Parts: sequence; C-alpha cells; structure tokens
Amino acid sequence: MIRTVIPFMKFRIRVNMIIENLIKGLLFCICIGTQLTYAGTYGSGNGQVQSLAAGGLGTGHATSNLVWFQVENYTMGDCARDNSPYFVIDTTESGGTSMLSMLLAAKMSGREIFIAGEGKCDLYPGNEDVSYIYYK
Repeated sequence: MIRTVIPFMKFRIRVNMIIENLIKGLLFCICIGTQLTYAGTYGSGNGQVQSLAAGGLGTGHATSNLVWFQVENYTMGDCARDNSPYFVIDTTESGGTSMLSMLLAAKMSGREIFIAGEGKCDLYPGNEDVSYIYYK
C-alpha cells in the first residue's frame, strides 16, 4: 500500500510544480506586456525653456496654482494635444515649487534641462503633468 501512494505523491508534486511554474510564467508575461504597452505614453523633453506661464487659464478666468512651460525638443504623451504641447506643474503639490524654481533658474541662465512627463493630463486636459526635471 505504501509503495503505490509514494509514486502517486511524486506525480502529484510534479504536476503542482508545473502548474506553479506556468502561473509564474504567465504573470511574468502579463507584467512585461503591461510595461511595454505603457512605455510609449510618457512625454519627455530637453533643451532650453522656450516659454513659461503661470496663473489663470486666460483672460477672465480665476487664477490657479498651475505653471505651463515648453522646451526646445519634446514628445508628448498620448493624453496631450498636438496644438498645445505644454508640460504642467502644480505648485501646491509635493515638489511643484522645487520644479518651478528649477525652471526659472534654467530660463534665466539659458541652461538646458530634461523633463519626463507622467503620461497623464490630470492637472489640465491636453497638457502633460510633469514627473521630474533635471539639469543637463
């Protein structure tokens, strides 16, 4: 009786290991596929700051804590509009004032910067939110 149970247990353990490995492989493929499809949606830019605007959204609109800017070379994320390719920073958010300070310093000195977008346009539709900025 014991001899017949042991081979069956070995077979069962092997089947469980195969199923576990298949599940791990499937999860790995899903994770990699998600990263690859999301990778193309981020905007980025580099070069000198071309324009910088802060305040309201136009004449007659209430002021806001948003700052819009453009750089020389850029690609925008999928959420951004082609006719208004601005990056946006909210100065009330964590890191917003630091990024604004960096932008002002870069604009005044003519220094080149690099921008990475977040791949979303939540702050103002059609204009990409900024993830980070650094000096070149």
